[in-house]
Amino acid sequence: MQDRDGDPRAAGRRSAACPTGVDRIFGNPLTPGPLPKGEWNVEHDAPYMEGPALSDEKSHLLAERLVATVRETTGGCRQRGVPYATYAAFYSGLGIPTVVFGPGAIEQAHTADEWIALDQLEQASEVFYRFLKSWRPL
Repeated sequence: MQDRDGDPRAAGRRSAACPTGVDRIFGNPLTPGPLPKGEWNVEHDAPYMEGPALSDEKSHLLAERLVATVRETTGGCRQRGVPYATYAAFYSGLGIPTVVFGPGAIEQAHTADEWIALDQLEQASEVFYRFLKSWRPL
């Protein structure tokens, strides 16, 4: 597959319309003016991060302790895998016990209007406090 200019690097990419707000990167965003009319070819970098899955092979004891603390603090907890990458897998790959935990919803994370409800932040802070207060080597 090639793009309309014959570039074979387009293989596997889907084309999409680019919102006009993004086109403002061609000028000074502080002094927006009329945008040139016409079609634009937009190239983008590969995904910011690609990585291995986070294995619980060396992290299961840490995860079990965190799950227990969350259950004690909140009354419930669901341990699960997720369909996104984090640096945690690289730490785990070095043999460092690693878990991913935090307040909020991934659907809101790393978006232009990212936010976390204060009650979720307070609850996560309490979990971290209790978890660290009861820490003992694995």
